Amino acid sequence: RQRADLHSGIHEYLLSRPGEHFAAAAAALAEADPGACQPKAGSKPATTPLLEKKWTAVPRLQKKVLELERAAAQSAKIHAHRAGAGAG
Repeated sequence: RQRADLHSGIHEYLLSRPGEHFAAAAAALAEADPGACQPKAGSKPATTPLLEKKWTAVPRLQKKVLELERAAAQSAKIHAHRAGAGAG
């Protein structure tokens, strides 16, 4: 599914760019992966391009990873302190 979404987003981007090279690249991608490059039945065109949505999600996910790493480090520190206090 992620591969299909990526191909769909790239195809959408290529179609939005002017020039015959972009059109040729979009046609080649559509030929290579026709299922991903066709509009989904019953879906309306997106107001935000798919690649833009994916790209803007990256910083949000990076922030979440940093928060989780910080929480894991704090938990490890607390656990180490408790384990040290129980040994003495």
